[in-house]
Formats: sequence, C-alpha cells, structure tokens
Amino acid sequence: MPENTAKKSPGFAKRPDYLLEIVPGPARVRIVFNGETIADSHDTMTLRESSYAPVHYFPRADVRMDLLARSTHSTYCPFKGDAAYWTIHAGDRAAENAVWSYEIPFEEVSEISRLLFQPGRCGRGRSNMSKPQPNYAGLAEDYSRNRPQYPQRMVANLRDLLPDGPLRVADIGAGTGISARLLAKLLGDRAAVTGIEPDDGMRRRAEEDTSEATIDYVTGTAETLDFDDDTFDLIFVGQAIHWFDRPSFFAAAGRQLKPGGVLAIAGNHRDWRRSDFLTAYEAFQEEHNPGFSRYDRELDLIAEFEALDWVGDTAGFREEWIRPMKIPTFLGMAHSSSKVRTALEALGEAEGERQIRAIIEPNITMDGFLVLPYWSDMFCASKKP
Repeated sequence: MPENTAKKSPGFAKRPDYLLEIVPGPARVRIVFNGETIADSHDTMTLRESSYAPVHYFPRADVRMDLLARSTHSTYCPFKGDAAYWTIHAGDRAAENAVWSYEIPFEEVSEISRLLFQPGRCGRGRSNMSKPQPNYAGLAEDYSRNRPQYPQRMVANLRDLLPDGPLRVADIGAGTGISARLLAKLLGDRAAVTGIEPDDGMRRRAEEDTSEATIDYVTGTAETLDFDDDTFDLIFVGQAIHWFDRPSFFAAAGRQLKPGGVLAIAGNHRDWRRSDFLTAYEAFQEEHNPGFSRYDRELDLIAEFEALDWVGDTAGFREEWIRPMKIPTFLGMAHSSSKVRTALEALGEAEGERQIRAIIEPNITMDGFLVLPYWSDMFCASKKP
C-alpha cells in the first residue's frame, strides 16, 4: 500500500454541500462468493453518498487477501480519490474488478482506506441498508409487451447535441431493445447502435423484436464495458441506471466516449405524488422489498455529472404525460418488474396477485381503465473536447 500523502478533495472544494457521510457499519457483514467466505467483519464503515445505496468498507485484516488478485484497472472520484481494483478468485469462478479501495483517500474521507465489494457481484451478509439487486430471469415477454418507451419528443433533443455524420451509439442495460430501436428510429441510418445487456433472456428477446440492420446486441455490464477508448458518440442509459455502480460506470463512460460525445440517462417515472393508486402501489413494493425505496429513482444526475472531471456541458429535459391502461396491460407491466416479482415470491403468487388487485379495484374508471400520471426525464453530459 502506498505511503499516505492524502490531499484535500477537489470535489468538496467545488461542492461543499455534497452529501457524503461515513458511520460505523452493522454489527456483522459477511461476503461469500462461490461458497467461500471472502470477508467477515464486525468492524466495517458504512458510506452514505448522495443518492447512492449505502456501501460497507472492510478492514484488510478481515478480508481473505489470498483470494484477491490486484488488477490494472483504476477509477477516479473527485470526492474520494483514486481507486485500485482486485479480482476475486474462488474455486472455479472469478469476479473481475469486484473489489476496490481508495488506498490514499482524500482527507475528508480518510476513514475509507479499506476494501469495498461491488454490490451484486458476490454474496453478502444481511443488512437493512443493502440495495436489492435485479433479477429479470423469465420477465422478457412481459417487459417487451408492456413497458412504455421514452417520449420521442424528449429523446429527439439528442439530435441537437450530437455531431453530424456517422455515429457510434451504445444502449447500456438494453433489456428487450426498446430504447435501442427508438434511438435507431430517431437518429436514422447514420447511427450504428450496440445494445449491451447482461441477461440472456432479455437479449434474446431484443434480437427477436429487432428488424433494424443498424442494431446489434452483445453481452456486457455497465461497469465493465469492453470497448476501446474514444469509441462512442452517444452512450444511452434508461431505467437500469438505478442498478448500476454509478462511479464505476461514469468512469468507464468517460473513457469510451469520444471527445464531444454525450452520455444520456433517461427515465420514465410513475408520478405517485399525483395518484392515490400509485402511492398505494409504491407502498406495496416497499413493504415486500427490504432496502427498496420509491425515492431511489429520484437521482440528482446533473450534480453527479458536474462532479466528474471529464464532463463539460450538461443539459436536462422533462416531459409529463398520462398513460391510460387496461387492467391486463397494467398487470403485465407489474409482472415485468423485478421488485414485483420479489413481492410475489415472498407472498406467494396468488396472495400477491390478490393484494395488487385490491389496490387496483377502487381506482378503475367507469370505462375500465387505470389512469397513470407519468413524468419522463433525460439528463445529458458532454465529454470535454
């Protein structure tokens, strides 16, 4: 470990009000990967940062360092410093760059000169602060048929931010290809779109639903994009952003965007503040998904962009709209949600369905519709020339 020569954080110098808190962790946290206990500690430190899920930092003495191999990968955070990475090797499996450490963190966060295990890449002990991870297995059919696309008028603003001529476009967390097809439609034949999706079922459905010759799909994750630097003119992300390890993803996007390229993050949000039905529906999901909150979707992405050293200009766009839905369509959309699937598994399919229908029934209009208010937003960051 290098000699400690900690400096002041440039991130806090620019944004002294940035929310970052370090507190003692839970009584015990364990990390298990491929049947091996990789870490087991009663002495973790928990970092709560902005709108990110809390994470736990382990002292090295409580980590099986013999199962970790240091990699050449590194990232930078203007609030925490430079991060070094390790790959876990346990039995016949490996988790590449699943562990990292700010070995010489900035003075303001000196307590985190420890090891952090990337959520979702390996097992972990119970903690009521842990963020649930997505499981889209078997959901591709409902997802493809019932998820809305983003408002075309909002996404079309990208045309004013992108250069003329041929474009390389990446749709990260492409799912069943809804966004990839919209981007191909709006940008035309000049755009070669690559949809990147880790789930095999989602990716197969995307390929089945896509006829555009300008779109292809590959396996991959947001945090480990396997492309050369300066590859893409546009990196687009939709609803999947709240599952990402955003610091790692932002670092990868900064490397792989061309100078002047654009990172765009879009979301469709059910506006529960304007609907008693949606308020009850969000409460149902929170009750049966420990660690999930409806507020997880409300990210201050412009503030996160402005803290990145590679970002130049930023922009935000918003549309409000109404989605009338027949009951079977709403239930299909509900079944496409990994959070609803978790609730149904906890309650049992029949009881979970009964509770959802009990929320729906008082809110059906006379002509048999649910009326759902939505807002959609898209936040964009351009890479400095």
